[in-house]
Amino acid sequence: MKKYSIFAIIFLLVGGYFTSTMPFDSNLSWVSNISMVLLALGSFYALIKYVGVKRGVLALVILSILGVLIEWGAVSSGFPYGKFIYG
Repeated sequence: MKKYSIFAIIFLLVGGYFTSTMPFDSNLSWVSNISMVLLALGSFYALIKYVGVKRGVLALVILSILGVLIEWGAVSSGFPYGKFIYG
C-alpha cells in the first residue's frame, strides 16, 4: 500500500504542476476537470473509509451544492473578488 501512496503523491504533484503551469487552451478544458476530480478522489476515499459510503456520498452532495452556491454568489455579487465573468 505504501508504494501506491508514494506513486499517487508523485503523480498528483506532477499533474498539478503541469496543469497549473501550461498555457491554457480552451479546447483542453477537460484536462482541468479531470485533474480536479483526481485530486478530490483521495479525500473522498478517506471520507468514505471514515464515515461510510452513505454518509460520505451525502457529505459530497451537500458540499458540492454548497460550493456551487458560493461560486454563484461570488459571480453574482462580485464579493470577494470584484466583478468578473467566465468565458
